[in-house]
Amino acid sequence: MDRDRTRRYLVTVGPELLPGEPQDAHLAVLSWNDRAEAWIHGQAICGRSVPQGELDAGATVTCRDCLARKAEYERILTGQAKPTTVDRLRAELRTATRHAHEADADRADAQAALLQAQAATLRAQASENRVRAQSVNAHAQVDAVRRLCDLTISASVRAQAIDQARDTLAAIDAISDRRLWPGDDAWGTVWLHGNWRYLTSKMETAAREHAADAVARWNRELRAQDGDPEPVEPEGLRWWREP
Repeated sequence: MDRDRTRRYLVTVGPELLPGEPQDAHLAVLSWNDRAEAWIHGQAICGRSVPQGELDAGATVTCRDCLARKAEYERILTGQAKPTTVDRLRAELRTATRHAHEADADRADAQAALLQAQAATLRAQASENRVRAQSVNAHAQVDAVRRLCDLTISASVRAQAIDQARDTLAAIDAISDRRLWPGDDAWGTVWLHGNWRYLTSKMETAAREHAADAVARWNRELRAQDGDPEPVEPEGLRWWREP
């Protein structure tokens, strides 16, 4: 449709597609912009922010505030409005513009706060994961030393080596305080309710020993709670060592 670039027109525009924003069709004043070389409209005449672009001809305006101001704006655009009406509408337009800018700023602040909270959560999770990984790595290294000592005690013929292995185990027990490590409860559940031999047969020996150590600690903790602190492993726990 050809329009006179020296005039302004009242057109139907859509709503902002934002959460919580009423999805009404509004009215806005359209005018030609020489710098942009395009027809551009401002916010809706009710004061709400709206996206650029008018709706197709025949679109129905559903915003009650826009409909209430439609007649006065039409008189202004056709030059029939009284000066007092124009002044009042200009004042209303300035107020609506200020409110819209404040609302946009509030939404931006809320979004920024949300992003900051999400970033802080991700940093905390990353730190927790690093600490957990370091703990698991340290426990795995201790497990490896413990297995080497157990092997020395059971297979070595040198008394001095056996004594050193026992001293090392005593030092490990003193440091770890024989408490449960992360994941021991989970391995205890696997031992109780899973097919232990089948599951561990799918593992490498190092992984088997790690899992068995976890079950041994878990079992030792349960026995201690029952008043029986003797470190006796469950029968068949390390089936791969059996002749």
